[in-house]
Amino acid sequence: MTALTIACLLPCMALSACSRRDENETAIETRMLRLAGPQAEQCGVIRHGMDHGDGWDCVQRAEREGRSFWMAMQARPTDAAVWHVAVRNNAAERFIVFYSSNRFGQSAFEPHFDIQPCNEPFVLAGTPKLPLTCGTTPP
Repeated sequence: MTALTIACLLPCMALSACSRRDENETAIETRMLRLAGPQAEQCGVIRHGMDHGDGWDCVQRAEREGRSFWMAMQARPTDAAVWHVAVRNNAAERFIVFYSSNRFGQSAFEPHFDIQPCNEPFVLAGTPKLPLTCGTTPP
C-alpha cells in the first residue's frame, strides 16, 4: 500500500515543480505581450544553462529590421525565480525587465516586474546572476 501511495504521489510532486516553472513563464509572457505588443516576436524563454544562441540571433535580427520583440533569460536560481527580459515595442522603445517570482525571496508566488527604459542596445552580460543587460557589460 505504501509503495502504491508513493508511486501516485511522485508524478504529482513533479507536476507541482513543473507548474511553478510554468507559472513564471506564463506571467512573463503575459506581461511582455502587453509591454511589447501582441505582434512582437517572442525570441525565446531561455532557462538557466540553456543555449541562448537562437534567441540572441532573433533579438539581433529584430533590432536590425526595426521590429518589436522580447526575449527572457533566467538568471541563476536563488530563493525565487529571477529572469531578465529584453523588450522592444512597436514605438522602438527598449526596456530591460527584471522579473522575480517573489521580490522578498519567499516561496509564495507573487510576480514582480521592475521595468526600466533602455536607450542603448542590449548586451549579453554572460554572468549567471546577470545574463542580459542594457548597454555596456557591467564589470
